Amino acid sequence: YHGLVTEVGKKKKKKLNLVFAMLAEGIKHPHRDAHDVDTMVQGCFPLREMISSFKALKEGGAELALVKGSSGPVVTPTTASEVDSLRLSIGLLLENIKELWAPTLDLVRVAEAVLSPPAASYATHPPLSERD
Repeated sequence: YHGLVTEVGKKKKKKLNLVFAMLAEGIKHPHRDAHDVDTMVQGCFPLREMISSFKALKEGGAELALVKGSSGPVVTPTTASEVDSLRLSIGLLLENIKELWAPTLDLVRVAEAVLSPPAASYATHPPLSERD
């Protein structure tokens, strides 16, 4: 439902995100609650992509080393531009989802668990394309 828009209203059609429209117009939840859920759903997939980008950057050889006296990881100059653009993207996303960042991150974790195939099942049951 991420990014889907619908039109509601009898005379004057207004475009609403599908999640918000289902909750506010269909189920009649309070608009604040519907807006919060819609914000989390809209922020879930971009946040998931950014986390994947960070993991790929880290696995690609980016050294995030702790420096004496620093409170967190320090990035090497070779990956500084990539990390800066990722940091900017994450900052803009967090500006949009505001205090809902923690439940949005939980939603990302659930999406990862649901959408990622379990690795253990491949060991006992190979994919159909690899079966005889």
